[in-house]
Amino acid sequence: MDYQRAAALWQQMWQGLRGADPLPTLTFLQPDTFASAFAVSELAATSIGLASQALSDLLGQSRPVSVNVRLASRWFQHSVVPLNRPPAALWDEFAGDYASADGWIRLHTNAAHHRAAMEQVLGQQANRAALA
Repeated sequence: MDYQRAAALWQQMWQGLRGADPLPTLTFLQPDTFASAFAVSELAATSIGLASQALSDLLGQSRPVSVNVRLASRWFQHSVVPLNRPPAALWDEFAGDYASADGWIRLHTNAAHHRAAMEQVLGQQANRAALA
């Protein structure tokens, strides 16, 4: 866990919510983080810490807050589930690796213009099997 980044996030979030009020202590437990180019675990832990501290203050029980980083990270990983439809596919139907005459080709068709380029070269296909 990048404690320096988490501390900076905590300070920015607290000042955004409470202005010049003194910055309370936030303790991180189980600092296991997800491998990511972005500070997902730090954001998860500090935002949950901010909500917890705000609730503690609202209830008049202001005391230091501790956040389990591992659990906060897992919550951020699985908390978005659409209510009225299935989740969107992470990959386009045609994205993937295909055998070719001289080896393999990897098609990245998640972006509409990439799929259009693929269809322009290989033609429109009904499904992945037809494309292969």
